[in-house]
Amino acid sequence: MDLGRLTVAEGDSGTRTYHLPVRVSGHGSGQVRVRVRDPDTGHGTERLATVHPGGHDIDVPVEVEGNTRY
Repeated sequence: MDLGRLTVAEGDSGTRTYHLPVRVSGHGSGQVRVRVRDPDTGHGTERLATVHPGGHDIDVPVEVEGNTRY
């Protein structure tokens, strides 16, 4: 499993959902569990994504809370 890079622009307020690209290798189908940890609080969220037969790419939604602080 290879995780792609996600860059979020600064300066926005509110919460947005971004999609983290994930590439999976192998044959058949299955599920991938991805945990994302908030660096400020240390708390994590967990996502479960299904990989379909013949599929190699999945998107993992990640919510990012913005702020306008400099």
